Amino acid sequence: MTSDELDALRTLRFNYTRVADDVWRPLPFHVEGIHRNAAQVILDGLLEAEESVAASPIGVAIQGQRGTGKTHLLGWVRQKVHEEDAYFFLVSLLDAKDFWESVLLSMLDSLSRPMAGDGSQLRELLWRLCVLAEVPQAARGPIIGDVPLSRADLDAFINALRRYDPHVGRDVQDTARALTLRASHDLAAQDIGDAYLISAPQSEPGERAEWGFRTVGKTPQEIVHDLSMLLALTGPSVIAVDQVDTLIAQSATRTGGGSAEDPEHRRTVERVAGGLMTLREMTRRTLTVLSCLPLTWTLIEEHATDTVQDRFRMTLPLGTIPDAETGRALVAKRFSAQYGAVGFTPPYPTWPVKPEAFEEANQYTPRQLLIRIDQHVRSCLASGQVTELERLTGSLPDKVVPIQPRPKPEPDFGALDRRFAELRQRADVVEALDPITEDVVMPGLLSAGLSAWIAEQGEDGRLFTQDPPPSTKPPLHARLRRTLDEETENEAHWCFRAISASHHTAALNRLKTASTAAGLDERIPARKLFVLRNQSWAKGPATQQALAAFEQAGGRVLQVEEDDLRIFSALRTLLTENSPDLRAWLVSRKPTSEVKLFAEALSDAAVPRVSGTGLSARPSRSQDRPRRTANPERRLLRLERVPGLTTLPVADAPPLPSGDTPAADTSAAASGTAQSPAFDIAASPASGGVPEPVGASAAVSGVTLGPAVPDLQVWPPLPAASDLAVASPAEAPANAPDTELPAVEVAAVETPVAETPAVETPAVEIPAAEVAAVPRPRRPLSSDEGPEAPNLTIGAATSDGRPVRVQLETLRKHMAIFAGSGSGKTVLIRRLVEECALQGVSAIVLDANNDLARLGDRWPEPPAEWGEGDAARADDYLANTDVVIWTPRKESGRPLSFQPLPDFGSVADDPDEFGEAVDAALAALVPRAKLEAKTAKAHLGQAVLREAVAHYGRRGGTSLAGLIALLDDLPDGVSTLEGAARLATEMAQHLRAETISDPLFAGTGTPVDPGVLLTPPEGKRARVSVISLTGLASDAQRQGFVNQLQMALFSWIKRHPAGDRPLGGLFVMDEAQTFAPSGTATVCTQSTLALAAQARKYGLGLVFATQAPKGLHNRITGNAATQFFGLLNAPAQITAARELARAKGGDVPDVARLRSGQFYAAFEGGSFTKVRTPLCLSHHPSSPLTSEEVVARANRS
Repeated sequence: MTSDELDALRTLRFNYTRVADDVWRPLPFHVEGIHRNAAQVILDGLLEAEESVAASPIGVAIQGQRGTGKTHLLGWVRQKVHEEDAYFFLVSLLDAKDFWESVLLSMLDSLSRPMAGDGSQLRELLWRLCVLAEVPQAARGPIIGDVPLSRADLDAFINALRRYDPHVGRDVQDTARALTLRASHDLAAQDIGDAYLISAPQSEPGERAEWGFRTVGKTPQEIVHDLSMLLALTGPSVIAVDQVDTLIAQSATRTGGGSAEDPEHRRTVERVAGGLMTLREMTRRTLTVLSCLPLTWTLIEEHATDTVQDRFRMTLPLGTIPDAETGRALVAKRFSAQYGAVGFTPPYPTWPVKPEAFEEANQYTPRQLLIRIDQHVRSCLASGQVTELERLTGSLPDKVVPIQPRPKPEPDFGALDRRFAELRQRADVVEALDPITEDVVMPGLLSAGLSAWIAEQGEDGRLFTQDPPPSTKPPLHARLRRTLDEETENEAHWCFRAISASHHTAALNRLKTASTAAGLDERIPARKLFVLRNQSWAKGPATQQALAAFEQAGGRVLQVEEDDLRIFSALRTLLTENSPDLRAWLVSRKPTSEVKLFAEALSDAAVPRVSGTGLSARPSRSQDRPRRTANPERRLLRLERVPGLTTLPVADAPPLPSGDTPAADTSAAASGTAQSPAFDIAASPASGGVPEPVGASAAVSGVTLGPAVPDLQVWPPLPAASDLAVASPAEAPANAPDTELPAVEVAAVETPVAETPAVETPAVEIPAAEVAAVPRPRRPLSSDEGPEAPNLTIGAATSDGRPVRVQLETLRKHMAIFAGSGSGKTVLIRRLVEECALQGVSAIVLDANNDLARLGDRWPEPPAEWGEGDAARADDYLANTDVVIWTPRKESGRPLSFQPLPDFGSVADDPDEFGEAVDAALAALVPRAKLEAKTAKAHLGQAVLREAVAHYGRRGGTSLAGLIALLDDLPDGVSTLEGAARLATEMAQHLRAETISDPLFAGTGTPVDPGVLLTPPEGKRARVSVISLTGLASDAQRQGFVNQLQMALFSWIKRHPAGDRPLGGLFVMDEAQTFAPSGTATVCTQSTLALAAQARKYGLGLVFATQAPKGLHNRITGNAATQFFGLLNAPAQITAARELARAKGGDVPDVARLRSGQFYAAFEGGSFTKVRTPLCLSHHPSSPLTSEEVVARANRS
């Protein structure tokens, strides 16, 4: 055993508890196959919704005890739904009487969530509606929120929607207007839209009429119906309903047990059941998925007024791990990522759990398995000796000789103290209480504060978790949770929402949505909501009445001091920096004890402790102490204690099995430190023999603490303690012999609270190589696994040299490369293009610096850096790839040109296709004819141009010169508009001037046709079209060319999708920040963003490379599922790269010290891997080609 092994074990994290909002996060440890039945039923329902014209399929009910992976399965469903370009909504029900308000609020929040990197679901919905309804190009940017919105833009959108579908457009037009206002960047417009969507009254009379609203308002149920009608026009949806168990459990607690005869509890269940039954009737093309405990489903079946079987189909209950291989895969995937992050290579993937131990994995749920292994790892750390776990059940064959750990010196916290003081002093927190930025800034600050508060609780911190980061328009800014009863999933919540809006209606709307999201109810003291506000409320009757109702329900309004926010800001930075001594510093210094906000809000949240037991005795706030509030003149209700958090009478504890409790140091016992409690594990009859923990309350000196939750997730993740004591024994199957733990001697520590491991875990899945993968919609839903998916080897891991591969199909979701000069970026791009060509995938490559025109050149001599087989691959690539160099605006080479008029003759017999051809021509001609302005003259001009193009096209015209001649002398009858001839003559002059100013516009050279650029000649496997931009002198010329190319490419791929091929083509853009910058938009920004958002569904992969990650549009990086980080030198770019990496769940701390050819590779759902990329197959000397050499190659190609 080495210290490296113990250090590696300390890096392992077992965050097997998930909260509902985790479904929006990637699944880094997902393994295919464990819940095949449930997954297949859900995907079948999604396919049915996709193929339906209007009706919604029968819903799906997922049942499973806590810990079987229900939340993880919903996260997998969300990922699959977004992969199929469908919409996903997570509905959290916390209030039965306001069922439809909860559904509506959850749907609005879900619309603000990202959709597979395409921006928010709301933005995607509005964009699709614009495309379907043929909204004018000039109005699309305002509708999706890219540029300011005007009433004329909104009217154009609604009118187009009504033309596209008169019935839906008429009925839901006001809801569509409200959604568009919600997407705008104008806060006043947002408030008007939000108020309509949540059924709130107008702030000022007539404010809605100014935006064209025709109805005063609708009920939440009607708004849900309208949303579904709009969504159904553009694709199917899935509504996943969660938190039902918590709602029903709290109802039972409130009514004193929740017996079937209790009328109030019965009404709660009936409201939930009735709402769920009605949800299918109120939606279109929508699959409803209900996730709940078996007991909850039984109650719904008993109390539903309609026949449940007519509206829901049941899946097989989620249960234990199916086999040993699945258990091994679950653990190996977790360990591989975490060991790899610290450069540790274990003897075998599941070390220190031997592969044969997993033969008993089928007796455990995923959570139970992780808890069992966590217990073993903790015992190894406590004893200071690593032993291999040979059996999950039964006793270990070899007893571990106890090792007395060396006394550790008291950590020197001086550096952390100084760093905290410095950060606190210079923190700038003014934006946290600015109504414009509070939704962006406040969640991160509160999250940091709550993470630190949880850590300060020591072992008791395992009882708490907090919700992950919220959406961009969140009803709540933070929520702290504690599980009160694991069997029923009852929880206590402490919710926070800052409201800085000065306008009374905006403030009240935020108060209303926060109350609904928190499930605020005076009858349920376990739900608490704290509104943070420093200014006074309006004195009007509506505001005062709302505040009175809020306080009556148990809500509190608190002031937040600047120093509290400074502490949060400092803690956020410390958590990001992640010092090795941070956890110990937090426990020792308790920095949040200075936070006055937490002293008020969380006074009853900490676990009760009793003097003399090794537990703290910090008193709670006196009930008589005045509360700080921004509304001091109002009467405040007494704070009620949360059930389950107070000390209870001691219960009869079950006897401890012999050998199950580690021997404690006598000095520890003498000091009052109790031994770790043990568990008696029994099979639950309700789960059909699934092993579940029983008992498990911690009895300490006459005090029994409530049920405990182990290792609850902290967000952001905190560093683990390096000197943990032995944790509570793991769960074991009921019929297994007792597990004998190694005897250990540990120093006296605080006794951990008893832990009943019954928290939900990520589901695990069977590896694709072993069993049938769950099919996706749009593909044959077959249970047979096909051949191995085509993949590319993009390098080798620097830690152990293992090949790093990416599936070819993954490139549909695009790639971003962030690397500077000397990083090997160009070599990586070339090798990627070459490997794709070897797989038969053609590429269009933009060459901004003459670095890529040698893609068809052979190396003079095989380079020494080539790996095994590269010489043969180079021969294959060069023999079977047609590399063509194109030189726009270089007549001496191989020039390209843009012909704005399509081939009308080929579509003349199809009215729909002919209309699309006219639209495409107008999109190219309107800017050139100077008809983009929002004036009456431009509007008339566009109409005349449309009529002229249609007239010209029906007569077989194809040349721009012919169209200009027609406009110069407009024949009678072409247009009936007054002054049409004069307008046509002006347009002719503008178009003629454009042909002179821009030689690419209808000029000489090969017309830009993506089909030509991507189609290899007979006898070749692939074509690589390298477009040299050397002939385009300015950025403006290059941007204009790329804009037209991308519009042509987008039009072409829609007509020629990849279908079943993993990848239909590749479009490579080097120096991408020039074309889609983060700052001022260029002429090609919108087409680049549209292509990035839409190309993947048609099978076109995009590669964006840049030396300036800070300068690239964030929607480009958000759309790139695969990202490479190479050497960067500029401090601003290094900082930007690290921020991008952290947003993807990792970090690139040494990005400024990487060598040429070294990159961090980040894949969707996976961890960051440092790789060494191979040398390209084509010749790549150190100096680029000259312009003359590029032209020469163009003539040879």
